[in-house]
Amino acid sequence: MQLSHQHLFAQHVTPVAVWTVSSVISVTAWTPSSVLTALVFIGCLDYKLSHISRCLDYKRSHISRCLDYKLSHISRCLNYKLSHISRCLDYKLSHISRCLDYKLSHISRCLDTIKCTYSTALPWQFGL
Repeated sequence: MQLSHQHLFAQHVTPVAVWTVSSVISVTAWTPSSVLTALVFIGCLDYKLSHISRCLDYKRSHISRCLDYKLSHISRCLNYKLSHISRCLDYKLSHISRCLDYKLSHISRCLDTIKCTYSTALPWQFGL
């Protein structure tokens, strides 16, 4: 027994698919050419819109990856700059602190000298 193509096809297709195929064939037979042209046009629009959608998805993901890269680069640069600024500020603050310590100790020595001079000169001036 030899099976025809239709018989093999019927074994692998659901009744809904067969109904759809037969409906399309029967609809095509009685549909005016302007409607068929409109259906072809709609099919082309659908294809183009899906192509545009895929392109936009690709561009969106590409832009997202670029933004992620740029933001991480900016973050690394900012971290580097902030750590550099922090080190510079630490250096400047320690330098200012050392200068203030030096100046305050100098002022303290000057005041000690003045106090010592004043305390030895005061009794001498009054003959004490």
